[in-house]
Amino acid sequence: MNDSELEVGIQSAYMQALKSFNEGGVPVGSSLMVDGAVVALGHNQRFQKGSNILHGEMDCLENAGHAFDLTQSTMFTTLSPCQMCANAILLFGIPRVVILDNTNVTDFKTNVDYLREQGVEVIIEEHAPSMELNRRFQTEPETKGLWLGDVGK
Repeated sequence: MNDSELEVGIQSAYMQALKSFNEGGVPVGSSLMVDGAVVALGHNQRFQKGSNILHGEMDCLENAGHAFDLTQSTMFTTLSPCQMCANAILLFGIPRVVILDNTNVTDFKTNVDYLREQGVEVIIEEHAPSMELNRRFQTEPETKGLWLGDVGK
């Protein structure tokens, strides 16, 4: 993956996080790349759609459908994946995950080591805008309750 592809993946995931935030949802976005092209996008829609499972990564996988060989893909996510999303990454054989924020994972266990132990290449690209958006959402009184509900607290 070259620097240009990395930037496209980062920006597309971050734009999905902003989309969720602007809809009143948890600001986690995801993008999926195959052969250097974004093939699917997703964002957390737990509150928008009243779903227990539509985290950003899960929505992205849903939107990818069956049209792509996920074993040749790279998933970008604006926050370190929870256990559910980490296991979906393993289930579909996604070999590489780029995480834009592995710092603001305060209310659940990060799954970086778990993914690496299972053979997934994990790249941490601390993306300042994603980190700030996550920090604000998780700590501001008007959104902290939504965040805690998203991680099962």
